[in-house]
Amino acid sequence: LVSLCNREACSLLLLSGDLFDAQAARRDSVDALRRSLAACRARVFIAPGNHDFCTPGSPYLQADWPENVHIFRDSAPQPVLLEDLGASLISADYILYFSDTDNRYLIGQTIQVDREQENLPAYLVERLIGGPDEAGLAETMPLGTRLLGVEVVDGVCSVNLSAEFLENAPRTDLAQRMTILSLTNTVTQLDGIDALVLNVDGQPLEHYGRMYLAEPLTFESGAVGPARTALNELDADLYLLSGESRLLSSLPVRVRQTASQAAVELVLQALLAYQDQNGYHTPIPAGTTLLSVYQDGTCCTVDLSAEFLTAGENLTLAVRSVCATALTQSESPWVRITVEGATPQGDYGTLFDAQQWQEDWFIQ
Repeated sequence: LVSLCNREACSLLLLSGDLFDAQAARRDSVDALRRSLAACRARVFIAPGNHDFCTPGSPYLQADWPENVHIFRDSAPQPVLLEDLGASLISADYILYFSDTDNRYLIGQTIQVDREQENLPAYLVERLIGGPDEAGLAETMPLGTRLLGVEVVDGVCSVNLSAEFLENAPRTDLAQRMTILSLTNTVTQLDGIDALVLNVDGQPLEHYGRMYLAEPLTFESGAVGPARTALNELDADLYLLSGESRLLSSLPVRVRQTASQAAVELVLQALLAYQDQNGYHTPIPAGTTLLSVYQDGTCCTVDLSAEFLTAGENLTLAVRSVCATALTQSESPWVRITVEGATPQGDYGTLFDAQQWQEDWFIQ
């Protein structure tokens, strides 16, 4: 346990009782414990238990414990002031989520907030409206946006914004997504808040551009960047559906690269694993798996499991979603989909012929 604390650079180690099986303990056992705890680089706190309770004769009273060890020897609660850990007793850290300058990922700016701050959700939204203090971060709140009210009921935070939030909305889908998710992640990081709903001038906001907001919004960890190239993360795009549109929208995604898999294979696996969230959804049937990806000349062939053919009326969109996502990573200008190693037989027209990028597949 001490080795784990040192390896993980822990600040505190709490041992919550019954280190010994009885009130009395062998001297060599006590000495071994003292030596181990002295080697711990964390502050150690011991709360005696119901087997090794702290009474006269207890090793907790008799032994000479290291300076980094504090023992709660009284049954009554005892406050301990930790002035040397870099932790603040009067403030806490929270994150304001702004956008990167390309509107691909949220980037967090950490701020300190007084622990006695009233209406913390409203305070964080006001700070978000005020814009970032750090270089390299882009504002996400439209010009002139004002906070009109915040209410939290049963874990859902309702934020009411002024009309400027709509009137001065960003023009691109990616920027609109950053605006919505900056609010979502900033507010739902708070304990007791599981989801966000937005209102403008007191009226429910169901669409923001093409983004569908009728369902409560939840914290989206995949939207937080940047892509860490030093850790072999690939910055890629998945092509999904946004709201009620039948055209594809790009969704930035960070994918961890491995030496054994090609980028196109990894990104397609991320596409098939995508779970609908915050207005974006996939046309690809649940359970579809990637069987293989191989390139033959100018064509990349993607082989999928049989579940893919259960897409029904969404089959055309599912084909386009797979092909568009593959084309952004493949060196080939054409992509062909097979199912269980063969071209599907049936009334599919040219759907399972080799496909190339078509501008009319996408939201412009």
